Amino acid sequence: MSIDLLISDAYVYVDRDMEIADGWVAIKGNRVHAVGKAGEEPLAGCKISAHGRLVTRSFAPASASMPRAIP
Repeated sequence: MSIDLLISDAYVYVDRDMEIADGWVAIKGNRVHAVGKAGEEPLAGCKISAHGRLVTRSFAPASASMPRAIP
């Protein structure tokens, strides 16, 4: 099974119990398919390096999910 995009050489933050200093994130379609440590990467159609930068899930701005406090 081929992955569409592989982001390698990344500091992957999944949650406070799971951080991978030298990891990768595999994307299939528009979803995260898997994460892992360097050396366990799947084959991918496109591969980019994060150059050691942080890769984490997206965060929505507070204004997008909270009702307005000020009218």
